[in-house]
Amino acid sequence: MKLLIKAENLWLENSRAVVFKNVHAEIKQRDFVWLEGAGGSGKSLLMRTLAGRLKPSKGRLLSYTAVPLCTPQAALLENESVKNNIKALLREKEDTTFAMAELMKSMRLFDLRNIPAKTLSGNQRQMLKLATFLALEDEILLFDDPLAALDNENRIRFIQAAEKKHAMGTAMLISSTLPCPAACPAGTRHLLLKDGKLSEE
Repeated sequence: MKLLIKAENLWLENSRAVVFKNVHAEIKQRDFVWLEGAGGSGKSLLMRTLAGRLKPSKGRLLSYTAVPLCTPQAALLENESVKNNIKALLREKEDTTFAMAELMKSMRLFDLRNIPAKTLSGNQRQMLKLATFLALEDEILLFDDPLAALDNENRIRFIQAAEKKHAMGTAMLISSTLPCPAACPAGTRHLLLKDGKLSEE
């Protein structure tokens, strides 16, 4: 399988402490990876580093493709409809309408498709943010703590939608404070960031 991201001996330090150290990781095409870490463990900083948004203090990061990162701070087009928020990131193709409808249905947004983003509830807003990234056609997608703002039902819906995207060939890296859920596909890789060290369970 094609190598998409390779981390070699990554360290990240700030003025107070070492956030993580000696991180070695490879993510390949068609991988589904669950990165678990407690709050304050540095997993969001590691996600930003792996996405190329943050420069490590030491080590080397090799990226062989674009690496989109969905964070809790991802913005929406507040005055635009749910449909237009997703459409803004879909590339022009003949099947755009069908793909968008299927994505909205899987994320329970189809009945809200003509409603402005600013009128959505907290759960609905988070589902829309995640849907806009699932609409991307990149080789890998990174989601930083996507389950935090969701109820249990929508957590399962998102994982199922991510699994469907993964089945179409997109690698997934999802971080969370939660253990790897049973809803994740067979063969999911489980990484744990604890005490600044990354291990594979």
